[in-house]
Amino acid sequence: MGRSVFFASSGRYALGVGRADATTGQYAFTVRWHGSYDTDAGQLYLLRWTTDATGLPTSYDGFASRPLTIMAGGDFSGNVFAADELTDPPEQSISGAITVPASYTLNVRQFIIDIARVGFYWEEKNAPSNAFTYTVPAQSGLAFTVAAQAVDGSSRWSAFFKVGINGNTSNVSVPLAAAPQLALPANGASGVDATTPFSWSQGGGTGVNLFEVWPGNSTSPTYFVFTTGADAKIPDLADEGMGLPASASYNWHVERFFPVASVDAAAGEGFRRLIVDQDAGDVGETLSERFGFTTKTAAGTAVAAPTTGPGAAAAGGAQHRGLLMKAPILAGPR
Repeated sequence: MGRSVFFASSGRYALGVGRADATTGQYAFTVRWHGSYDTDAGQLYLLRWTTDATGLPTSYDGFASRPLTIMAGGDFSGNVFAADELTDPPEQSISGAITVPASYTLNVRQFIIDIARVGFYWEEKNAPSNAFTYTVPAQSGLAFTVAAQAVDGSSRWSAFFKVGINGNTSNVSVPLAAAPQLALPANGASGVDATTPFSWSQGGGTGVNLFEVWPGNSTSPTYFVFTTGADAKIPDLADEGMGLPASASYNWHVERFFPVASVDAAAGEGFRRLIVDQDAGDVGETLSERFGFTTKTAAGTAVAAPTTGPGAAAAGGAQHRGLLMKAPILAGPR
């Protein structure tokens, strides 16, 4: 049986969560936030569930909440939930299927219970089927999310969060889109500078691309360019002291976020909320493979060897990044 208690502030991003001991029911956790304020009003929540042999919840027999105002440096040890405070919500279900692009393999699926911008999640790796059915509590104020990620043989990946699902909803669609595919300059290219055009195929989803260029060391500059097109150049920032260094090893890839209407929309607060907030709507993200290159050699300098693409460890380390966009803060115990 799982049971968790958490605090969520009203309208701010002060969050804290902890699991209650299965035998004693005791819990403890710390709430942290950024900002100059030292008092925050919110709610303390309790959710209790039972899991099956796979670790997924099959029933819920306890839910409660109470108002709580916290202060920086305070200790609020008197918050005990009595048995008669708990409601026993009936069970409902949500079901649907994940659409996986051709040549991609579904490798991660998450079921998330959203309570006041906080998510409890259960993760299934290498799920045996694209179809899903989850048991959910019929409790006012709760919503549900299904997230998925798939990869292809070239280390491209695609992720999507389907949010705001209500209980007893069927035919939920979680559409994964194909990721951009890099074209030019080819992997291992040399002589690259700020005049070199970079290009790729768009991939799926209506959104914006984030062209990212980063060095093989920690001292050279990194570049980010938002565009709705399928090509870009590295910005010439030499006058600002951030010019592309000579004979340097670099990597590049393209991330795509959708739905985003324009580059201007990607510069606004709505884009940040879309990426990080559970209640900001559905969102997809795809990531291309990674290419390497060497920058143009300075006059009178020997030519450096071109870089190669990432090894298996580097590519594998990036594959789970997609499900960190709207990352819930507590995994359900398996």
